[in-house]
Amino acid sequence: MKSVDHNTVQFSLSHIKEAVLWTDLAGNILYHNPTSKSNVGYDLTASSIFKVAPTINRLQWNQWMHQLNRKKVFSVTTQHRHRFGHSMPVQWEMSLCTLAEEPVVFITAKNIGDNQRMQSLFQFAEEIVRIGAWEWNIATKELYHSDEIPRLLGMDEQMTINIELGMQLCSTSSKIKLEKAFREAIATGIPFDENIDIVDAQGEEKYLNVSVMPQIADGEVRKLIGVVQDISRKKEVAKQLRMKEFMLESVSDMVFWINNEGKFIFVNDAVAVAHQSTKKELLGKHVWDVAPLVEAELWEERWEWFRKEKHVSYESIHSRKDGSHFPVNVSVNFLQFEEKEYIAAILRDITESKQKEAELKAVIEKLDKLKERLQAENEYLYEDIRIYYNFDEIITVSPKYQETLRELQKVAPTDTTVLILGETGTGKELLARAVHSLSNRSKKSLVKINCANLPANLMESELFGHEKGAFTGADRRKIGRFELADGGTIFLDEIGELPLELQAKLLRVLQGGEFSRLGSNETLNVDVRVVAATNRDLLALSQEGKFRQDLYYRLNVFPVNNLPLRERKEDVPSLTTHFMKKFSEKIGRSVTKISKKAMDKLMKYNYPGNIRELENIIERAVILSRATKLNLDFWEPDYQVMLPDEFVSLREMQKEYIIKVLKHCNWQVSGKGGAAECLQMNPKTLDSKMKRLGIDRRDFMVR
Repeated sequence: MKSVDHNTVQFSLSHIKEAVLWTDLAGNILYHNPTSKSNVGYDLTASSIFKVAPTINRLQWNQWMHQLNRKKVFSVTTQHRHRFGHSMPVQWEMSLCTLAEEPVVFITAKNIGDNQRMQSLFQFAEEIVRIGAWEWNIATKELYHSDEIPRLLGMDEQMTINIELGMQLCSTSSKIKLEKAFREAIATGIPFDENIDIVDAQGEEKYLNVSVMPQIADGEVRKLIGVVQDISRKKEVAKQLRMKEFMLESVSDMVFWINNEGKFIFVNDAVAVAHQSTKKELLGKHVWDVAPLVEAELWEERWEWFRKEKHVSYESIHSRKDGSHFPVNVSVNFLQFEEKEYIAAILRDITESKQKEAELKAVIEKLDKLKERLQAENEYLYEDIRIYYNFDEIITVSPKYQETLRELQKVAPTDTTVLILGETGTGKELLARAVHSLSNRSKKSLVKINCANLPANLMESELFGHEKGAFTGADRRKIGRFELADGGTIFLDEIGELPLELQAKLLRVLQGGEFSRLGSNETLNVDVRVVAATNRDLLALSQEGKFRQDLYYRLNVFPVNNLPLRERKEDVPSLTTHFMKKFSEKIGRSVTKISKKAMDKLMKYNYPGNIRELENIIERAVILSRATKLNLDFWEPDYQVMLPDEFVSLREMQKEYIIKVLKHCNWQVSGKGGAAECLQMNPKTLDSKMKRLGIDRRDFMVR
């Protein structure tokens, strides 16, 4: 045996990157290098080979020593055990040497786990995508291939495969094409990619893709390396797609594919013929370019309707290239394809059926006139009419109110503060919800709070939150409404009732998005869109010192006047029908009709309580109704009732009364018989109130 000195051993242990072990013939470890220690996670000093590789027993080790004594060099595969319990496959190279005149075993351990893992992954990938790899030596005609090649050719894995055998499986045209491609690749060194038809050894027809890369050495092509993939399924899918496209082009109905922008991305030949255009002219156009009843600004709402309903059928009008129109029946299907949304619309020209319908309608009209003579009371059926501005909860046909909604639609996508003005019961909260739903914040929360419901100390806690111990009963931290609305919208209803001491804090939020919780000095930042509402005159309140003027101007960026019901009387029938349906469903009735007399009564009334008052009237009427017709006999409206705008404000009433008393006292303010004595007020208080109300004697002197 060859002798090795101590310095050589130390050098090996320190510099060899593979794990190195020196053991005696009994398996006790004499030396180890740093790699050995890192592989098993502990110090191997005074350890044994049986701890490092616990799958080895002493009988097996003694057999290896016997072979090593004969061969001097010996290789074996085993596993190292890490101190955390997992195993690592290794390849041992063992040599028998002498050290200090004693026989020792020199072992290098190579980690082969990564190689096995990569081989497994490669085999798995072959099975998943059905790709086989091969290498052909042109000179020796030897063919090396992966396990997938025999499976692709329908052969047993034990069979010998060569290029000629593969060619025999090809169809005649594919064989000619492939032989030519091989010749050119060998002659020029240029890669090729071909699709071929074969009938494999099991008689199954397949469609394969063959990709070849020539390997050049010393200026000549020595080898061809290639991959083969089964693309039969792809070919079948492509065939089915062609058949479906042929079917779409052949049907007499018009077929559109439309994206979420309202653009045509596919039209069939029938569409082009019906619209007197070419397919090229139609592709890229919008729905509203050929359907005049579809409004571009309402497309988003219509799209959401399609998404919600999934399948929709309706009638519409389309226009031809020459400007003429024709009626169509539209069947819409909402689809998701490759993670994108589309609608597939099938249209049918119903000009002929409409003509027959018109003839039938004329006959029916004659019958209706005869029926009207026999009917003692005309009855009206009203259906829900909703304006399509994404205002799903708002019912209106009023042009004036629709204009208000258009204004809201313009401001909604911005972050501008909106101030909704209007009388009690006009539905200001519905407008606030509409602003939020149309905004970019619609996916976040709409947080609502009524500023008139709580006293000042509790209102501050509700709006801005409080810390634990901030006041008696504050046993834990509370998150305020502004924090809850971060990223979304907060609706401040009855903003005119907000206590004066909280208005400064609200102003701070509006100016910089900053506030502090009650009982905390920490400044919090939020991104909140503010929508406020009131039935008070905020400007008048600010002039009286009851509302901060700077806060008023911060809120009054985009004021919206919510019309009272008396100014949108044309909505009374629609609202009545809506409430009839609502309360009928609620109490299990079927009240669907209303007489002309009852409707006239509703239309004549001015509704000082606005929509809320109408709702209450209809709820009571539905409860009292016993048939399908609404019973309004109980209701006797007071047509002389004063409207809100006919009332005099408290300020004006005070001013008028004080002037009346002053005139009675000949404008004497203090002293015996003075106005202060009559009003039971301190003279200084009366003088101050006169100045605040703008009462000046000189304005009443005869000139």
